[in-house]
Amino acid sequence: MQKHGKSSNHLFNIKKSFFQNNDELLKQSIEYSKKYKEQPVRLTCKNCNEKLSEIIFTKFEIDYFLCQNCGHISGGHEDTVDFCNSIYANDKGADYAKRYNHDDLKSYQNSVNTIYLPKAQFLIDALNEEEKSVESLSFLDIGAGSGYFLSALNKLGLDDISGFEVSETQVQFANKMNNSQFVKLCNLHDIKNIISNTKHNVISLIGVLEHLHNPIEILHAIRKNPNIKYLFISVPMFSPTIFFELSFPNIMSRHLAEGHTHLYTENSLDWICKEYGFTKISEWWFGLDMMDLFRSIDITLSKKFSKTSQETWNKIFSPLIDGLQLEIDKHHLSSECHMIFKVIN
Repeated sequence: MQKHGKSSNHLFNIKKSFFQNNDELLKQSIEYSKKYKEQPVRLTCKNCNEKLSEIIFTKFEIDYFLCQNCGHISGGHEDTVDFCNSIYANDKGADYAKRYNHDDLKSYQNSVNTIYLPKAQFLIDALNEEEKSVESLSFLDIGAGSGYFLSALNKLGLDDISGFEVSETQVQFANKMNNSQFVKLCNLHDIKNIISNTKHNVISLIGVLEHLHNPIEILHAIRKNPNIKYLFISVPMFSPTIFFELSFPNIMSRHLAEGHTHLYTENSLDWICKEYGFTKISEWWFGLDMMDLFRSIDITLSKKFSKTSQETWNKIFSPLIDGLQLEIDKHHLSSECHMIFKVIN
């Protein structure tokens, strides 16, 4: 099953801080890039471990490499445990959690309904084509964050669900919002063992695989565990947004910044299938490339030109965003891809 596109209507409110707090967020992105640059030099591909050679572009004085073996885009430094902890876990993960926590149950449920219910339904629809009874499966969400995806699964009638998260702040928030204890605290070193020993049948890594310091080890662990039948990932892709970010250096980078130090391509995802014996059963291609272009020009106009020029840009381009993005999505060039694999152990 292949699916393309997604409405961006709800994103203007959810992502409004990207417009309002550009300078602050840009400064933060630069600081994270400096931390990343301090890490040891990366010599091999983050996806396939082959030697890196071809620099495809440089951003914030960091070289990014195109892997000649699998087509992956890797940053020129290692994602060390210390680097990952500095973003997600230090100070109980409170700083990173600010992006995902909401002040009240109503706004929390709004994010569940608008962002995560479609993801959960996409997973269930794919599993329904493979299984007689989806309800008989058990679900484990790694990097569960504030519990949005688990909450969505629960809304769709699934009960055998649990998750692990490295941010203590988000674990507490997730369980509070859902009046449950289905998200448990772990550290980065725990994740491989959790996956190796889990009895769950479906593993989800929603916006997580790219943040791990050891994705190759994690994929090996998934393949070797006979209990795991399906893997659901959402990963950032090498897309037009990268070129927008390179062209607008004074606009906060949403896509290749902070914990996003490497990017997948359709080729590197195909390489994963071949290497680990996974079979793709469902794909959903959609992204925020046109939203990123819109935001970059909107903020630039607000800083350098009249309010009328900004308003005119909004009037002209806003109605075009979804249609233009759909064309990018259909060509599998979107900034994000959701993919479900059948795991053949």
